[in-house]
Amino acid sequence: MSHSGGFGNRESKSSALSCAISIKSELRFRQEPPPPRLPPLLHTTAETDRLATHLLPVILLWTKVWRKDADQIRANEISCRGSRIKCEFTSNRLAMPEASAVLFHARDVYLSDVPLYKYKTQTWILWNHEAPGNTPFDVYSVLGDVFDKHLTYRSVWDIYSPYGYLSNRSDSGTLEELGSKALRERFYRQAGAAWLVSDCKTESNREAYVRELQSYFPVSIYGYCGTHSCPRTSRDYCMTNISDKFMFYLSFENSLCPEYVTEKLFRTLEYPIIPVVLSGPRSDFLNSLNAFVDASNLTPEQLASKLQFISRNFTEYSRYFAWKRNYTARAEYSPLCEACDAVRNDFKSSNRRKPGRISELLSAEHSSCTRWDTNQKKFVPIESN
Repeated sequence: MSHSGGFGNRESKSSALSCAISIKSELRFRQEPPPPRLPPLLHTTAETDRLATHLLPVILLWTKVWRKDADQIRANEISCRGSRIKCEFTSNRLAMPEASAVLFHARDVYLSDVPLYKYKTQTWILWNHEAPGNTPFDVYSVLGDVFDKHLTYRSVWDIYSPYGYLSNRSDSGTLEELGSKALRERFYRQAGAAWLVSDCKTESNREAYVRELQSYFPVSIYGYCGTHSCPRTSRDYCMTNISDKFMFYLSFENSLCPEYVTEKLFRTLEYPIIPVVLSGPRSDFLNSLNAFVDASNLTPEQLASKLQFISRNFTEYSRYFAWKRNYTARAEYSPLCEACDAVRNDFKSSNRRKPGRISELLSAEHSSCTRWDTNQKKFVPIESN
């Protein structure tokens, strides 16, 4: 999920930084928690027995998640690949002494609102699924080494939680939509490309790339940035209709950074349409499936030529659906599941703390991102702009 922009009406940066630095310098590590000051519900014998029996670690959401608390995001009802999540989530800060971990959503962190103490047996997790260009650098620079683990879409970090996944098919794979007749009917019915977009100015400069592409290949733009409308409240309805009419869908990211592949791609893979992907480097497995057209190293004119070739060649067209005989795609965004798994592993092993290294790596990640340069007609590093 991608969100542009900064912190809106947050406190002034200078006062926030000074306050956070003061808090950080005074942060105390406690060996043992103080006497619990929990609401009556958490003191009940039934609740205590249940937690002890099932060993469900308590995870405290210190911040909101996109301005919503644990109850509002129904954290304790989340399904993790078909199973109920095996942690207890709460937004009640009085539960901090009992929490195995404290979770901070980076875009909802206020530097003047961090805990004044930290238990040595407690894991602090910083959760950020934004690309570096949309990341709150002040949180990282001031508090980065206070956190024990980083929850993000990058596989190189502590807790890996991608925006979607592919799994093996549970059926025989002989789907009707993959039959030659169904494919041919779609091939002759579909035409051109569609793009559903509401963020009209991005770090990747994808909007300029698409404008150039439109000079060589028909692209219909839906949403706030285009001339076609589609209700945001019914994305499935929109994608069903788009995939019925169009042969390609532009899954273009707002930031072109390593492994930043959002639900745009995984959601599109669920429909009978060929995704055209503009993103940073992806996993070798994803690239090997031939499930999408990769625009990341092509000029708009070169991409148009490739799309025109596929549009005229049924054999080439059908190749982009062959992967569906073996796999299914799911645009499931479940970072709380991954956080829970990590905390449970620490809970069992008592290996809860590791040195902070978050702040020192973030700037290096941003330098590996690129953007489309209209003048040079190529993708260039962010830092060169």
